[in-house]
Amino acid sequence: LELAVKIKTIDALTSSNSSLILDLEVKGKLVHEMKEKFNKLELEVAKKSEIKNEHNELKTRFKEKNSEIEDLQKFAKTQKNLLNKVDIDLNKAEAEKIKLQNKVDQILHDKKLK
Repeated sequence: LELAVKIKTIDALTSSNSSLILDLEVKGKLVHEMKEKFNKLELEVAKKSEIKNEHNELKTRFKEKNSEIEDLQKFAKTQKNLLNKVDIDLNKAEAEKIKLQNKVDQILHDKKLK
């Protein structure tokens, strides 16, 4: 009788151990799958981080180029203003030349009359 109880106890323990072993195997597989998923996520995070860094670099370069464009626009405006002033001065000089030519012509005409 005592032997039968011990055998039943051993059977129960064996059955329990088998159940625990199966449970551990299932959990081990789940852990392995979770590790694989985690590794994939780490790779995705690394890729997204790299993309974000590239995006930030592009934003910085865009701002630099935009600043260069603004500087060039200011320079072009300054040059246009200078060109307008030169045109005005040229027109004044042309008008002065015409006045002087008219005076010369008048003097020559007056000399012919005398």
